[in-house]
Amino acid sequence: MKKIVFLTIIALFTASLIGCGQNEEDKFRDPKFVVLEVEYHEQPIKLRLYPHVAPITVANFLELVNSGYYDGLPFHRIVRGSIIQSGDGRPYSRPLRDPIFGEFTWNGFINNLKHERGVISMARNERDNNSATTEFFICQSDSPEFDRNFAAFGRVISGMEVVDAINELPTDSTNRPHIIIRILTARQVEI
Repeated sequence: MKKIVFLTIIALFTASLIGCGQNEEDKFRDPKFVVLEVEYHEQPIKLRLYPHVAPITVANFLELVNSGYYDGLPFHRIVRGSIIQSGDGRPYSRPLRDPIFGEFTWNGFINNLKHERGVISMARNERDNNSATTEFFICQSDSPEFDRNFAAFGRVISGMEVVDAINELPTDSTNRPHIIIRILTARQVEI
């Protein structure tokens, strides 16, 4: 019996050492990639999505990308020094699809991806945790106020200068940009 306990302890210790050797990116298994070609910018925004962190959100986003839904949609909301947002931004419109479950801590789901510069997250109605449909935002700066409240599901791996440029556009008092910048195409790619 002592030998079994000893071997179990050794096995657990070895497994923990192997786990400690993983870098941060290895923790996000099975990544998916999306490229956003954006109007007026030669460089695209490349996104790495983490289905291990938010599987429902990533599946929803990829379904929309692969259907061509985001092609031609504008970044309709810009909060200077915080986020840029796209998706179905029509006020008071009926959702074009059923809402998805909100994969974030305040909704009883473990999602430890912090809303740091470059993180992509799902937008939702402030009053309904499970109201996300098509709208997403990209953090232009660290935004810890969104942690535990919104479903972060990936990050920008190149093209942050495009995000920065869009975030600098002039807006009205409701954060609607005066100059419309559209997503020309959104497509899933292998990197």
